Amino acid sequence: MQLDSLPVTELTMLGIVLETGGRALDEVDLTAAQFSNIQYGRIYEAMTSIHALGRSVDLAGLMQVLSKDDGLVVAGDVAEVTGRADLAEHHAERIAAAALRRDLVAVGKGLQELDENLTPDEMLEYARKHIDRAEGVRRTPLQSMPELWASSIEGVTRSDAYTPTPWPSLNDAIGGLRAGALHVFAARPGIGKTVVALQMASKLGELGVVAFSSLEMTKEELTLRGIAAQAGVNISALSRGKLDGRGWDAVTRKRPEFVSEVYIDDRGDVGPAQVRKHARAVARKGNLTGIFVDYIQLMNTPGNERRQEKVADYSRQLKLIAKEFMVPVVALSQLNRNPENRPDKKPTVADLRESGAIEQDADMVVLLSREEETATFFMDVAKNRVGRTSLVELIWRGEISRVDDYRGNL
Repeated sequence: MQLDSLPVTELTMLGIVLETGGRALDEVDLTAAQFSNIQYGRIYEAMTSIHALGRSVDLAGLMQVLSKDDGLVVAGDVAEVTGRADLAEHHAERIAAAALRRDLVAVGKGLQELDENLTPDEMLEYARKHIDRAEGVRRTPLQSMPELWASSIEGVTRSDAYTPTPWPSLNDAIGGLRAGALHVFAARPGIGKTVVALQMASKLGELGVVAFSSLEMTKEELTLRGIAAQAGVNISALSRGKLDGRGWDAVTRKRPEFVSEVYIDDRGDVGPAQVRKHARAVARKGNLTGIFVDYIQLMNTPGNERRQEKVADYSRQLKLIAKEFMVPVVALSQLNRNPENRPDKKPTVADLRESGAIEQDADMVVLLSREEETATFFMDVAKNRVGRTSLVELIWRGEISRVDDYRGNL
């Protein structure tokens, strides 16, 4: 065995941890899974568990928690090896680099064995997801708060840090849609999620270009709803081509004002890779101002993961897309049936369908509901990572596919 081989490096790392009573663990960013030797990984995990309890990592304590075979390795090889404590970070980086290399090689092998019937987008999604997982264990550079002072101030004072929604009352509550943030608007079916998303997208589309992934409605259906909202005509009559003369006049008159640059991808079988690809294509048309997905639970990717695990991955990927493009990402989500069993029918964040990860990943969660008798439309800002929560009351005008503010539209 060469002195600079990986097993020796891993053994030396364990020896340094033991020699320092566990203090070396505070200097490194390493996990047990990154050890190539599974037995060494188990020993390292035991060391980190003891250290997490605030106890010194010593031979006696390790022998109590390890199996007989692992204990013999500690008492023999680990206890006998010596290493310089100041080189702990160097050894950890070498172990982490070797682990990353193994993971990437595994991704390559997985790509070679992919189903030949997968589309290019599906293959890219597989590779991206597994590379993201491999990269997730890499250590991020250390920056103190004083070092981040200038960039943080710049981020919140940029003219495009917040984009107003069409509703002044909602803007008062949240400041607007935030660049680089994931905004989840959730409701039961039939409440008006798509109407809300399309109205926001149209507003952002007046400032630049918008990528809208519609997994439920066709681009023509969405465009008709946009026309109805713009012209103030009945969506049902417009969809059937049954507008009266006054209605058709309104459509014709409003056409020059219909300038919102919303690009709709209406393919049904879409995952995060297609959302990202569509956003990149739209960004080449102009200044990308927003990305919309209608809706999370209809997204689909190849793989045998449980549905809940897939939805959790979708929400995480949408959050990464928001940070990658530094624009607001608005994702619609369904709620489960629990609100229907409550006297007031009001939803909570616990009602997010199929995955609590959506709430965790989202920077903002807005729950939508309606009161039919009064045509009141509620936007309950139930989570706001950078501001307050609030209940906003608006006016539902479903006949023209629009939600209005009591204070008037911007």
